Amino acid sequence: LDQAEGYFRDGIALAQEANYQYFLAALKNHMGSFLMVKGAYSEALPYLLEALNLFQEIGHKGFLSTVIKHLAQWSWHHKRYGSNPARWLACAVNQMERSGEMGTTFEDAELAAFRTELQANLGEDVFARAWAAGQQMSIEEALDEIVSTLPPETGETSSSHLLRNVAADEG
Repeated sequence: LDQAEGYFRDGIALAQEANYQYFLAALKNHMGSFLMVKGAYSEALPYLLEALNLFQEIGHKGFLSTVIKHLAQWSWHHKRYGSNPARWLACAVNQMERSGEMGTTFEDAELAAFRTELQANLGEDVFARAWAAGQQMSIEEALDEIVSTLPPETGETSSSHLLRNVAADEG
Protein backbone atom coordinates (compact mmCIF):
# COMPACT_ATOMS: atom_id res chain seq x y z
CA LEU A 1 0.00 0.00 0.00
CA ASP A 2 2.82 2.40 0.77
CA GLN A 3 4.23 1.92 -2.71
CA ALA A 4 0.84 2.62 -4.28
CA GLU A 5 0.48 5.79 -2.22
CA GLY A 6 3.87 6.94 -3.51
CA TYR A 7 2.76 6.36 -7.09
CA PHE A 8 -0.40 8.40 -6.50
CA ARG A 9 1.66 11.24 -5.02
CA ASP A 10 4.10 11.10 -7.96
CA GLY A 11 1.20 11.17 -10.41
CA ILE A 12 -0.37 14.14 -8.66
CA ALA A 13 2.94 16.02 -8.79
CA LEU A 14 3.38 15.26 -12.50
CA ALA A 15 -0.20 16.30 -13.33
CA GLN A 16 0.29 19.56 -11.40
CA GLU A 17 3.59 20.21 -13.17
CA ALA A 18 2.00 19.58 -16.58
CA ASN A 19 -1.11 21.56 -15.56
CA TYR A 20 -3.28 18.67 -16.74
CA GLN A 21 -6.42 19.37 -14.70
CA TYR A 22 -8.38 16.27 -15.70
CA PHE A 23 -5.70 13.82 -14.54
CA LEU A 24 -4.99 15.94 -11.47
CA ALA A 25 -8.66 15.77 -10.49
CA ALA A 26 -8.89 12.04 -11.22
CA LEU A 27 -5.73 11.27 -9.24
CA LYS A 28 -6.87 13.36 -6.27
CA ASN A 29 -10.24 11.58 -6.32
CA HIS A 30 -8.54 8.18 -6.42
CA MET A 31 -6.04 9.22 -3.75
CA GLY A 32 -8.94 10.19 -1.46
CA SER A 33 -10.60 6.84 -2.10
CA PHE A 34 -7.29 5.01 -1.56
CA LEU A 35 -6.71 6.81 1.76
CA MET A 36 -10.19 5.77 2.93
CA VAL A 37 -9.36 2.15 2.10
CA LYS A 38 -6.29 2.57 4.31
CA GLY A 39 -8.51 4.03 7.08
CA ALA A 40 -6.95 7.51 6.79
CA TYR A 41 -10.28 9.32 6.53
CA SER A 42 -9.05 12.69 7.81
CA GLU A 43 -6.31 12.69 5.15
CA ALA A 44 -8.81 11.67 2.45
CA LEU A 45 -11.24 14.58 2.76
CA PRO A 46 -8.95 17.33 1.39
CA TYR A 47 -8.16 15.22 -1.67
CA LEU A 48 -11.86 14.57 -2.30
CA LEU A 49 -12.75 18.25 -1.94
CA GLU A 50 -9.91 19.27 -4.26
CA ALA A 51 -11.08 16.70 -6.81
CA LEU A 52 -14.62 18.02 -6.51
CA ASN A 53 -13.43 21.58 -7.19
CA LEU A 54 -11.26 20.53 -10.13
CA PHE A 55 -13.95 18.39 -11.79
CA GLN A 56 -16.33 21.30 -11.36
CA GLU A 57 -13.86 23.70 -12.99
CA ILE A 58 -13.44 21.45 -16.01
CA GLY A 59 -17.17 20.68 -16.13
CA HIS A 60 -16.99 16.89 -15.85
CA LYS A 61 -20.31 15.87 -14.27
CA GLY A 62 -19.67 12.14 -14.52
CA PHE A 63 -16.68 12.38 -12.24
CA LEU A 64 -18.52 14.81 -9.94
CA SER A 65 -20.82 11.86 -9.27
CA THR A 66 -17.85 9.63 -8.47
CA VAL A 67 -16.57 12.17 -5.95
CA ILE A 68 -20.07 12.44 -4.43
CA LYS A 69 -20.01 8.64 -4.05
CA HIS A 70 -16.68 8.87 -2.22
CA LEU A 71 -17.93 11.73 -0.03
CA ALA A 72 -20.96 9.61 0.85
CA GLN A 73 -18.56 6.87 1.95
CA TRP A 74 -16.53 9.39 3.96
CA SER A 75 -19.72 10.67 5.62
CA TRP A 76 -20.95 7.16 6.42
CA HIS A 77 -17.65 6.40 8.13
CA HIS A 78 -18.22 9.36 10.45
CA LYS A 79 -21.70 8.04 11.41
CA ARG A 80 -23.09 11.56 11.86
CA TYR A 81 -25.43 11.82 8.96
CA GLY A 82 -28.18 9.22 9.31
CA SER A 83 -29.52 8.19 5.93
CA ASN A 84 -27.94 11.10 4.02
CA PRO A 85 -25.10 8.98 2.59
CA ALA A 86 -27.68 6.62 1.04
CA ARG A 87 -29.41 9.58 -0.64
CA TRP A 88 -26.11 10.96 -1.91
CA LEU A 89 -25.04 7.56 -3.20
CA ALA A 90 -28.38 7.16 -5.01
CA CYS A 91 -27.95 10.60 -6.58
CA ALA A 92 -24.41 9.71 -7.71
CA VAL A 93 -25.46 6.34 -9.12
CA ASN A 94 -28.42 7.89 -10.93
CA GLN A 95 -26.15 10.51 -12.53
CA MET A 96 -23.50 7.92 -13.45
CA GLU A 97 -26.12 5.67 -15.04
CA ARG A 98 -27.58 8.56 -17.05
CA SER A 99 -24.16 9.65 -18.27
CA GLY A 100 -23.02 6.10 -19.02
CA GLU A 101 -20.04 6.42 -16.66
CA MET A 102 -20.50 3.61 -14.15
CA GLY A 103 -16.77 2.93 -13.90
CA THR A 104 -14.68 -0.20 -13.74
CA THR A 105 -15.76 -3.59 -12.48
CA PHE A 106 -13.85 -2.87 -9.26
CA GLU A 107 -15.71 0.42 -8.79
CA ASP A 108 -19.03 -1.30 -9.47
CA ALA A 109 -18.18 -3.97 -6.87
CA GLU A 110 -17.12 -1.28 -4.40
CA LEU A 111 -20.38 0.56 -4.99
CA ALA A 112 -22.45 -2.62 -4.55
CA ALA A 113 -20.66 -3.43 -1.29
CA PHE A 114 -21.25 0.10 0.04
CA ARG A 115 -24.92 -0.01 -0.97
CA THR A 116 -25.32 -3.39 0.79
CA GLU A 117 -23.64 -2.01 3.93
CA LEU A 118 -25.96 1.01 3.96
CA GLN A 119 -29.01 -1.19 3.42
CA ALA A 120 -28.04 -3.59 6.21
CA ASN A 121 -27.29 -0.82 8.72
CA LEU A 122 -30.18 1.51 7.94
CA GLY A 123 -32.83 -1.18 7.56
CA GLU A 124 -34.81 -1.91 4.42
CA ASP A 125 -37.53 0.77 4.88
CA VAL A 126 -35.21 3.65 5.78
CA PHE A 127 -32.80 2.67 3.03
CA ALA A 128 -35.58 2.40 0.41
CA ARG A 129 -36.96 5.85 1.29
CA ALA A 130 -33.47 7.40 1.28
CA TRP A 131 -32.57 5.73 -2.02
CA ALA A 132 -35.80 6.88 -3.69
CA ALA A 133 -35.24 10.45 -2.47
CA GLY A 134 -31.64 10.41 -3.66
CA GLN A 135 -32.64 9.30 -7.14
CA GLN A 136 -34.70 12.48 -7.37
CA MET A 137 -31.86 14.77 -6.19
CA SER A 138 -29.83 16.91 -8.52
CA ILE A 139 -26.07 17.10 -8.20
CA GLU A 140 -26.53 20.64 -6.87
CA GLU A 141 -28.81 19.43 -4.08
CA ALA A 142 -26.44 16.62 -3.13
CA LEU A 143 -23.46 18.99 -3.06
CA ASP A 144 -25.37 21.52 -0.95
CA GLU A 145 -26.23 18.83 1.59
CA ILE A 146 -22.74 17.35 1.63
CA VAL A 147 -21.04 20.70 2.11
CA SER A 148 -23.49 21.65 4.89
CA THR A 149 -22.42 18.55 6.83
CA LEU A 150 -18.65 18.95 6.47
CA PRO A 151 -16.66 19.57 9.63
CA PRO A 152 -15.89 23.27 10.26
CA GLU A 153 -12.13 22.71 9.89
CA THR A 154 -12.56 22.12 6.15
CA GLY A 155 -13.44 25.77 5.67
CA GLU A 156 -16.25 24.76 3.31
CA THR A 157 -19.49 26.52 4.20
CA SER A 158 -21.25 26.76 0.87
CA SER A 159 -21.29 24.75 -2.29
CA SER A 160 -21.75 27.83 -4.48
CA HIS A 161 -18.08 27.80 -5.51
CA LEU A 162 -18.39 24.10 -6.31
CA LEU A 163 -21.35 24.68 -8.58
CA ARG A 164 -20.06 27.36 -10.96
CA ASN A 165 -20.60 25.35 -14.11
CA VAL A 166 -23.16 22.68 -13.18
CA ALA A 167 -26.18 24.81 -14.05
CA ALA A 168 -24.56 25.93 -17.31
CA ASP A 169 -23.74 22.31 -18.19
CA GLU A 170 -27.34 21.26 -17.67
CA GLY A 171 -28.79 24.10 -19.74
